Amino acid sequence: MTADQIWVSANCYRETIRAIYHALCEGKDINDGMNGLKQNIPTLYGVDFEKKGFVFQSTDNGLVAIYVNELGGDFVLVMTANVHLT
Repeated sequence: MTADQIWVSANCYRETIRAIYHALCEGKDINDGMNGLKQNIPTLYGVDFEKKGFVFQSTDNGLVAIYVNELGGDFVLVMTANVHLT
């Protein structure tokens, strides 16, 4: 999947991402949610626990991450390309 395809898919599964994000913030188990997300977006690579982002392997931009910004009641996804994990 290209980064654009990952972006479109992530927006289709934004409620799943929101649920996993909240579980991650609360220190709950995210394995079931991540497994379900990986079934729908097979390029899911893992989670950036420090920044609470979702990392995907794209065919055109290497690792890309989708981060969650939640301000008040607004839930926004932000994609960053060429992510380097440490």
